[in-house]
Amino acid sequence: MKLRSSLLVLAAVFGFACVTNADQSPIKISIEKSNKTESNIKEKSHTERRSLKITLSNSSKEDVSVKVKYTWFGHAVSGHDVVIVDQGDKDATVKASASEVVETAPTSVSYTDAHFDAASKKKVDATGNKIVGYAVQVMVGDKEVAADYDPASMKDQVGKAVVAKKEEPKKK
Repeated sequence: MKLRSSLLVLAAVFGFACVTNADQSPIKISIEKSNKTESNIKEKSHTERRSLKITLSNSSKEDVSVKVKYTWFGHAVSGHDVVIVDQGDKDATVKASASEVVETAPTSVSYTDAHFDAASKKKVDATGNKIVGYAVQVMVGDKEVAADYDPASMKDQVGKAVVAKKEEPKKK
């Protein structure tokens, strides 16, 4: 019984020490997504438009200057390799004990489904990219203080995915 209570005390002290040494950031983020897809059924084409509204909350008693980096990931409709379809960054200053909203520029991608063209009597291959997720990183200097990835697997793509090639529309 003494051994059990000693282990519990040790675990509680060690656990508390781990929690108090954790590097807590005063910056928290919440993200609101805007998604819109337009389709042209006759042409079998689609355009996806996306943007993010990022709310930065500062729980410290000092203003904090940050850089918000965002990346939109996608993949070609003819494959599944993740690529960067758009990226950017915005500077912001979050006042002490306040919130600041940062909105990304809208991004859009277009794609065409594979289909049979009755006029030419030929199969038309799928072209373009689809959006599959995003990454948002909030930086103070070179240090990441907050981040969000949707889906979570996009975290693995940061720094690894290549920029998507711009496809020229095919002439008929």
